[in-house]
This record gives sequence, C-alpha cells and structure tokens, in this order.
Amino acid sequence: QHGKAASVDEKMVTAEWKCLTIICKSYHPKEVFNMDEKGLFYVIPPDHALANAVAHGLKSSNNRLTFALTCNALGTKKLEPLIIGRYQRLHCFKRRSGSELGFSYFFNTKAWMNHMIFQDWIAKLNLKCVAKQRHILLLLDNFASHLLPPAPLTNVRVEFFQLNMTSHLQPLDGGIIQNFKSNFKT
Repeated sequence: QHGKAASVDEKMVTAEWKCLTIICKSYHPKEVFNMDEKGLFYVIPPDHALANAVAHGLKSSNNRLTFALTCNALGTKKLEPLIIGRYQRLHCFKRRSGSELGFSYFFNTKAWMNHMIFQDWIAKLNLKCVAKQRHILLLLDNFASHLLPPAPLTNVRVEFFQLNMTSHLQPLDGGIIQNFKSNFKT
C-alpha cells in the first residue's frame, strides 16, 4: 500500500466496514449504489520507441475526460455514465447531445468534476428515483466536489466514506474502473 491508503489503521477500516454494513442492511443490495470518477487521458504518446529505447522530448497531452461510473452492489444496474470534457460540443458527437448518446455530458475548462456538476447530477438522479418511487443508498468518497445540493434529496441517501478509506472500501476502486480504462485502451 502506498500514500494515504497506507496511513489508515486496519482497525479503523474494520470499524468503518461494520458501520457501512449496518447502514446497507436497510436497503436491498440492488438499491445500494456506488459512484466514483476517474480521469482518462485519451491522447497519450508512447513512452518507448519500437527499439525499446525511452522516447525523450515528447510532451504529454492534456486531452482528458473525466468519467463517473455508478453501479449497484449486485452489478445488475449501471447508471448512465457521467462524462466531463473540456468542450461544449465534441466533433465525435455529430451534433447530438450526450443524453441522445446514452450518457450525461458536462464540460469545463479542466474536464474535472466540480460541485456544480455533481449537484446537478445528483439532483437529476433524485428526480429519477422519485419518478420510479425508488429509494436508494449512494456510497461516495469524500472528494471536495461532492457537495450535496441545497434542496434535500428525498429518494437518495448519501453516505460518505471516511477520510483515506476509499481505496479500502469503495467497490469501484476494486478493479471495476481499472477494467473500464483497460478496455478503453484496447
């Protein structure tokens, strides 16, 4: 273990796991969701030439998308991905919106999640749950942009992982997002 994850006492992880287990017992596993976001640099120059020599002088690209993936505890329900890019309209969309293509699309100059995007996304998720008369539990890391909207969420209960516990407890960190990124590269 490296970084912040290594600084967490295993007893604290066990205690947090027990607490989350108690909270989750109030919901059917199909109603327990986890959301996590990761950046994806989609234009990356190779770091090695064909002769296995290290390639020097190549500037790394800042062409980035942020993906937020959300699925339930059973893996039977995946919400439409939330994608954040740098531009309002991408050529590859061919004049269609993200919702027409099956995902939520937002943009800002850095292609990062911010509190306005998050609040818009979670408010829309709550409205969808209200329309379906569904109550869900959403487990999130304690990222600074995950600020709840001022209006109360009636059908989405949010629980945040304790500081530095995300890599120990968050299901999407258990390989799901890495698998997604690997499939993108192939």
